[in-house]
Amino acid sequence: MNINKVILIGNLTQNVDYRVLNNGQSVAKLTLATNRVFTDKSGEKREETEYHSVIAWGKLAELCNKFLEKGRMIYVEGRLKTRTYENAQGQKVSKTEIIAEVIKFGPKPKEKENAEKELEEIDFIEPESENFDISDFAF
Repeated sequence: MNINKVILIGNLTQNVDYRVLNNGQSVAKLTLATNRVFTDKSGEKREETEYHSVIAWGKLAELCNKFLEKGRMIYVEGRLKTRTYENAQGQKVSKTEIIAEVIKFGPKPKEKENAEKELEEIDFIEPESENFDISDFAF
């Protein structure tokens, strides 16, 4: 059995990058930051930030575009997908992204003190086809 599952909770580092592709498919790119706090070998407290590219499709992309903004906390469940493409300089580039299956909205940035609030769940809408031309959606 194989499993490809990612679960993240973090904050959006920018507003949603939303597009409608030539085939009519809605797609949104979200950039999510997650922080890890740890104590190093010398006993000092450190913080490490990771940035993740999250891709949402269809109705989920539309809802993200409508309701999400920079700073918003979100919960994401999805799968890893690595794609390879040629950039404008002709170099081969590989990029690993999270294809969102579930996104739950946390408190708005102005409501962080109420972070215990229940997250709103948005159902995943499956893309019509995985045979899309991602080059139409340059990041």
